[in-house]
Amino acid sequence: MYGWYGDGMGGGWEVAMFVMMLVLLTAVIVGVVGLVRWNSGGHRGGATPSDSVATSILKERFARGEITEEEYRQKIEVIGRPK
Repeated sequence: MYGWYGDGMGGGWEVAMFVMMLVLLTAVIVGVVGLVRWNSGGHRGGATPSDSVATSILKERFARGEITEEEYRQKIEVIGRPK
């Protein structure tokens, strides 16, 4: 029978090669998924969702007349500062 005792690589190399191929394939898949997420907006470049929510709340308050233009501009400036 072919592959039994002497015709194959033997010594468990088949298992080691299979495991390494799985590890390599997993790394490639994770890398591709990471690149796709990063390019599609997964990487926000410092802007957080809470900043956009805070800005929209300020816009609403300003539109309703709850805060003045000066207060609005001051608060927008504070929100926009790097942390």
